[in-house]
Amino acid sequence: MNPLVSVVIPAYNPTSSTLKEAIDSALGQTYRQLEVVIVDDGSTVDTRWLLGAYGGRIRYVRKANGGPASARNIGVGLARGEYIAFLDADDRWEPDKIARQVDALQRHPAAGLVYSSVSRIDAHGRLQGVRRHPMARSGWVAEQLLLKNFVPTSTVMVRACCFTTLGRFDESRELISVEDYDMWLRIAERWELLYLDRPLVRYRLHAGGISRNTTRSYLGEKLVVEKAVARLGAASAFVKRVYRRRMAALFFAWGQECFSTNRFREARAPFAASVGYQPWNLKARGYWVATFLGHWAVRLVRRLKAVRRRSQGGRPRRMLHVLFSLNTGGAEHVVLNLARRLDPRRYEVHVCSLTGEGELSTEFRALGVRVHTVTKRPGVDVRLFLELARLIRRQRIELVHTHNATPWLYAGVAAAISGAALYHTEHSNLFAHQRRLRWAERWLAGVTRRIIADSEKVKRHLIDQQGLPARKIVTILNGIDTAAFTTGVPGLATRFALSCNGASPIIGTVGRLAAVKDQATLLEAFQRVVASYPNAVLVIVGDGPMRAELETQARELGIASRVRFLGRRTDIPALLSAFDVFVLSSVSEGLPLTVLEAMAAGVPVVSTDVGALREVLPEPASALLVPPRSPGQLAESIVKVLSDQRLRSDVARVAQRRVVAKFDLSRMVERYEAAYHHEPIS
Repeated sequence: MNPLVSVVIPAYNPTSSTLKEAIDSALGQTYRQLEVVIVDDGSTVDTRWLLGAYGGRIRYVRKANGGPASARNIGVGLARGEYIAFLDADDRWEPDKIARQVDALQRHPAAGLVYSSVSRIDAHGRLQGVRRHPMARSGWVAEQLLLKNFVPTSTVMVRACCFTTLGRFDESRELISVEDYDMWLRIAERWELLYLDRPLVRYRLHAGGISRNTTRSYLGEKLVVEKAVARLGAASAFVKRVYRRRMAALFFAWGQECFSTNRFREARAPFAASVGYQPWNLKARGYWVATFLGHWAVRLVRRLKAVRRRSQGGRPRRMLHVLFSLNTGGAEHVVLNLARRLDPRRYEVHVCSLTGEGELSTEFRALGVRVHTVTKRPGVDVRLFLELARLIRRQRIELVHTHNATPWLYAGVAAAISGAALYHTEHSNLFAHQRRLRWAERWLAGVTRRIIADSEKVKRHLIDQQGLPARKIVTILNGIDTAAFTTGVPGLATRFALSCNGASPIIGTVGRLAAVKDQATLLEAFQRVVASYPNAVLVIVGDGPMRAELETQARELGIASRVRFLGRRTDIPALLSAFDVFVLSSVSEGLPLTVLEAMAAGVPVVSTDVGALREVLPEPASALLVPPRSPGQLAESIVKVLSDQRLRSDVARVAQRRVVAKFDLSRMVERYEAAYHHEPIS
């Protein structure tokens, strides 16, 4: 039987409309085994209408005013559920919020709390975008949570046993507005936290409320941090190391909030405190001096900064993408797509290859992109650091964007030397034996403004296995021009060209002919497919160093007459539309664009279970994932798709809808632009 979930909604002087929306969103959950507990915290408005409006569907209690902590504690005391979820009276939930979180906690018994990202709405309920905190993550996160509260209360579901073990929310008046932060920290010290990267809550933005009391909020947050340090500090060198930085940032943020509303005298003490924790922080010192200048001087400084911003806005920022090569590949096509879609009024795009010219050089130049090439020597090429630094200075590059490990190492050091802003995208993870590069990446993370992972799996690996700071890493899923692949035009002429009669099953793959793509396993699997479908055709699109070896293998397996090696092609949409099944046989991937293109074309995908494929492929498509280097299982899945028309149709339909909704190129480009400007990434 499903466990009972208790929903606790504290309310103090709520508007009837917003409270009703909150309650309706709780009662309207797809998960039905729940109770709703409303705790009126001494409102001066009458909330007894709830009893008439909802009758026995809710539990209602009224108490003297004591603050949100006391109201939540009453709710926890009344709760009968195995799990307790909290919902503020002016927020509301998405219908599947409880179902997803119950499932997450049941699958992860070591976790005590699950939370999610939020959508933001204005006072009228209009959507204002999605908020994903860059530090949000799953696992043992107490030390990261100490740096910043990234757990929104209305997203939280907690095991009831956590309160039995730790006690309730701290009701001290000093902690009003941050009592939830205190509790999440205490839970994170004893249990893992789970993060669901989807907006399950609609969080209402408004000007009022306890959290807007600046002095109380910042002093409360300071007290919460000090309590946590007292609990953790003796056992954690990390806590001791970051405490001063945490306090400096807290007081600086407090000072900035006062300064931004012209409360200069009030801002002076927080800025002074920030300098006390970090004496070398010139920015805090500068703001502290500015508090003595008076309104006229501060207005003058603000006007000069505005003029500077406008003058800079008159010309595009010069951006250099650094790649290992300009041959056909996933990272190269991501950059090519960015070059096509980035606003030329805002960005002047340059690309640099570390291995000379490549197949895509002509395409970049056709877009008006400046192409630069250097030649990396074998081993560690010290000369290359200086050559790239000279290139950055000579071209007056302001923003350097590297892709994968080797470009990050060389161009990252060059950007640090030249003073250019550094951004990095990781398209796949390092292998365990690459220890020197792992060490280098940890250093490079310190000089990189933002690190972009192309999937959640890559992000988790960067944090958990490579030790990179979670606060700097964001996920931006690769995107494709879905319109180019969803035209629905049947590839009849292409089918006849590939299979002679046009009726033979066509199995296709697109990718560089290299060891990591493991087309050798695909050939072995196809030999077994031919036993069930003698007329089947295997189409291999792409070129690379393994081509001659693969052609020899096809002859030795006796399937050469059924295999078409097409080399590099530019008519990929037409070829995909002719395939009955798309197969990816790689042993390692990040987020492969070829799979997204096949999904957009409505072609069912059979793939090895590598990289972020489980994040990409929805059910039932994810059931067609097989282990790498398993030709027998790969063949079985291909035959299964070819022999089941309904499965083939279901997989293609669901996958096409998913890729259009989540992986369109415009979405990717918007998120990259937000990353460059350090805006929240929705």
